[in-house]
Amino acid sequence: MGFTFGGNGGSKKEKKPERKSSERSKGSSGDFYIPDPDDLDDMHVDEGGTNEFLELGERNIILILPPSRESGLRVPWAECYRHFMFDKNMTKWLGIEEWPETVDMEYLCRKETHGKPCAVCDKAAELKKGTTRDKQIGSKWYPAMKCVANAVVPSGAGGKSIVKPFRFGKSIRNPLLQALKDGDTFCDPTALMPIRILKRGTGMKTRYDVKVLLREDTVRIKQEWVDNMFDLNSYMPSEMDSDEADEIFDDLFIEYGSSKRSSKSDDEEKYGFAGRGKSDDDGDDDDNPRW
Repeated sequence: MGFTFGGNGGSKKEKKPERKSSERSKGSSGDFYIPDPDDLDDMHVDEGGTNEFLELGERNIILILPPSRESGLRVPWAECYRHFMFDKNMTKWLGIEEWPETVDMEYLCRKETHGKPCAVCDKAAELKKGTTRDKQIGSKWYPAMKCVANAVVPSGAGGKSIVKPFRFGKSIRNPLLQALKDGDTFCDPTALMPIRILKRGTGMKTRYDVKVLLREDTVRIKQEWVDNMFDLNSYMPSEMDSDEADEIFDDLFIEYGSSKRSSKSDDEEKYGFAGRGKSDDDGDDDDNPRW
């Protein structure tokens, strides 16, 4: 990465004291096994955080790290429009049990991202002219914005703050972008500003309240955060060309039964949209977390 700041991130770790090996429990606990540290040498702890995306609760305080120069990003997140190809209703509409491994979960929308012809947009528009079932599938394949940033999650009791990839859409991206346009540079590595995100509702009814907490006690970036930043561009989906689109869509609708050949009436083919989302209260009402 393109940052180097002072701190203890690059110092050698202290050697931990040796611990005695555990033994298999006896007596009433004989059906259980206590892990033996000596048997765990081949299992490594990823101290750089986790590849899992940050999951928002109802109340969240995070830091967003600036992009490295080598990333080529103008804002502290990578963004694109993508076609999300699969959800629970898709398998229902297509009559399949699980998504084919040959088809990615999402593809880049060339039209909205780069202003170029997009094969998935063309297929979605074609489906929108079909039956009710076709229209339902086509509407789900219209593009949506995807953004990914490096977020720092504050430390809990006795823990330490860690970097996680943070995935979000327009409802969070737009207020963050407006804050940058207004001069609230919350990603200044010498003066990071905490961001509060309140989440209400689930699924299509989810709403976010995003606020940059402007105050004097800003946070200086730590070297350990820099060392553990994720390559945001790697989270951007691949493109689908027209030949690949024809092959994929033909396989899906021919192998699993085209909805255009369905003998069911439009009323029989109507399905509801399954709401997706998560609303967890992390119990943190403190606007002054420990970093």
